[in-house]
Amino acid sequence: METNLATFKKEYMINYYFEAIPMFIFMNLIFNKDIIEYFQHKDWIHIISYIYMYLVLSKI
Repeated sequence: METNLATFKKEYMINYYFEAIPMFIFMNLIFNKDIIEYFQHKDWIHIISYIYMYLVLSKI
């Protein structure tokens, strides 16, 4: 089971780096103005918690 899990994690990270991150950057370029306006109306504690949760969920 360890080799299957290791293989899955390796393939998942390759897909993550080559699909998810470019799509995230692309969506930020498209909706950059909306994202800036969204975060201007949020408190800093919410922004930090959103970033923290994104980092935690992306490491699973």
